[in-house]
Amino acid sequence: MLTLGPDDILLGRYADSWQTALDSAAEALVDAGLVEAEYRDGLHAREAQSSTFLGNAIAIPTVHRKAASM
Repeated sequence: MLTLGPDDILLGRYADSWQTALDSAAEALVDAGLVEAEYRDGLHAREAQSSTFLGNAIAIPTVHRKAASM
């Protein structure tokens, strides 16, 4: 299981669109070596199915491993 520490939480970020926010999140995960670059495409595909937005500028985008490898 993935465990996040304080250094894994990115605060004070700005994105001018939800697409840019997803790209930024995916880039951070790739840079940390936690996912492959294709994960970004999976995030966008998942968001196209149904929004992961919770409100108050919070979203919890997820990708199943199978979808991320397509």
